[in-house]
Amino acid sequence: FVNDAGGDLRAVRAVVLAKQENMRAFCGYTGEGVVVAFDDGAVIVTDSRYTVQAREQSPDASVETIEAGQSHGKLVFAQLQARGVTTAAFEDETWSVADFSALCKDCPGVRFVPLGDTLTRWRMKKADWEIEKISCAAKIADDAFQSLLCAMRVGMTEKQAAWLLESAMREGGAEAMSFDPIVAA
Repeated sequence: FVNDAGGDLRAVRAVVLAKQENMRAFCGYTGEGVVVAFDDGAVIVTDSRYTVQAREQSPDASVETIEAGQSHGKLVFAQLQARGVTTAAFEDETWSVADFSALCKDCPGVRFVPLGDTLTRWRMKKADWEIEKISCAAKIADDAFQSLLCAMRVGMTEKQAAWLLESAMREGGAEAMSFDPIVAA
């Protein structure tokens, strides 16, 4: 996706991701931390609370665990340095000034190039497997809504209806709700 972006991004050999949607899109990881994406794979840098999740969600990625008091940036730098990367892209629309300054301090000699909306545009294009997952999620939602319609009764509270909807979705195969149900009388 970076090679299609043009401009300064052509020199990029790695992308440092912190936005959850981008980490998930690139390697399937939904926890906390940073993903360093390379052409041939990814390294997830996180703390010990998320290492099991990272390994389960992203079996093809390497997982590096930061120690208490250690910054993500030092392990990011180790990964970039090990591959000889001197130019990496970062999510300029995600990183705070303080976090980006700390990353730059932890990664001396690495030039960081802003991605702008490159990843947002990349995520808009769906692969066949993504379209299949979206179709499956839509079917789960439709089936759950039909189940809710059959179960609703006069006197039922909005909270009860929301629970019936969520229960039906999870029983139908949903991992989680994408947002809290909004049920209004």
